[in-house]
Amino acid sequence: MTNQPSRRRLPIWGAVVAVFGALLLAACSTGSPAATTVATSMQPTTSSPAATTDETTTTTTQVAIDPVALLDTALATYADGYRFSSVAIVDGSAAGSTEGLVIGDESEVVIRSGDAAVSYLITPEGRWVRTDTGPWELLTEEVPATDPLADFADPANLRVIRADGDVVVVVGSYPAARFGGTGDSVDLTMTFRNGLLVEASYERTGEVTAQVTTTFAPLEPTDVISDPTG
Repeated sequence: MTNQPSRRRLPIWGAVVAVFGALLLAACSTGSPAATTVATSMQPTTSSPAATTDETTTTTTQVAIDPVALLDTALATYADGYRFSSVAIVDGSAAGSTEGLVIGDESEVVIRSGDAAVSYLITPEGRWVRTDTGPWELLTEEVPATDPLADFADPANLRVIRADGDVVVVVGSYPAARFGGTGDSVDLTMTFRNGLLVEASYERTGEVTAQVTTTFAPLEPTDVISDPTG
């Protein structure tokens, strides 16, 4: 790209949506917190063992699994970067999607809804946005880092609800406000395969029903963050 990025002021809500992949979470926050289940998580963290319970079951033999160690190890795997993709379903219809990369202290996210697409790019040098395939425009407002896993550290409690072969499912409780919701807390359900966090999803019910599923994967050798100036 040869054009220099122009400056632009955009609402922060767009970046927040990109960060958490919960495309319409705020719109669905009128639902009862007690009727909420969720899932998504990751970033190097140390959860409090005192707030942790282990309720492991398997289809074969009872196996003791430490959910804190499982989460810490999985998050450390993604410490240098990862890929992610989210899909939001509201009242049974597709509401939008996000996909992106986090590489070190840089991140790039594309938000799609219908035929429209908005991309956010965050580096130590600045923050940019572009619509569809247009030029990158420099943001003059502070926005959160587009790392959807950054706020999943330190759950109030963490417990194993399923262990079957190489698949382990863990539920952690987090402050609802951390994900743009209301109420005291939400439960995040994380699925691990061979120790790697591979999927997280949530469902919120109320006046509308929203479901968001996020997948995670290691970086590919060809993954790079775009250069907004070149």
